[in-house]
Amino acid sequence: MSASSKDVSAMKDRIIQHMNKDHQDSLVDYLRFYASVPAREASTAQLVDISNDGMTCTVTRGGSSRSVVVPISPPMDSLMQARERLVAMAFEAMEGLGRSRWRVESYPMPSILGVFYGTVAATILTLALFPNEMLRPGAKARQIVLFDSENAARWFYTYQREIRSAIMGVAVYTAVMPMRRRLQKHSYKAGWGQWLTWFTTALFEGPAAIDMQDPR
Repeated sequence: MSASSKDVSAMKDRIIQHMNKDHQDSLVDYLRFYASVPAREASTAQLVDISNDGMTCTVTRGGSSRSVVVPISPPMDSLMQARERLVAMAFEAMEGLGRSRWRVESYPMPSILGVFYGTVAATILTLALFPNEMLRPGAKARQIVLFDSENAARWFYTYQREIRSAIMGVAVYTAVMPMRRRLQKHSYKAGWGQWLTWFTTALFEGPAAIDMQDPR
């Protein structure tokens, strides 16, 4: 084997090891987008070979393995171009699968707007949940929040059910639907602890939580 062949072989081994260790999710996207491999089967992808015109991956389904070739078009001039080409293919595959090329990788602190909204909403919800205690004449909450206004207290008491439903409905919808869709779009992956933190914060922040789910 010539020195040049040894260099190519060593470069190929480094690319294969790097992709399998650090970018297995990109291999999954390549197979799903370029080779139409089902998601569950693609999740088992392992890169076994790469050449100027394609990548060969193995996937496993039902205990049996098969090889799938992902074409690189146009072909590369050499493996020296692999990094640039594979990154471009990864972005194309992500966007083709309906995901953003930007990844959310960590949980951000709540925004000032979110804290303000959550504080106001929690205060109003507390009044609506415990109207007999909070809205009675002389109650501290009524004096502080409603400035001891009889009209405001009567309005809260009359519409307490609607107020509870509106605040809780907005909080749950924001925490469950947009959060799930938007975090999946940005390829967010984490354990249940961080997911629970996202969910709890979204419940508190309401509509303001939607903004923190986009990369900044």
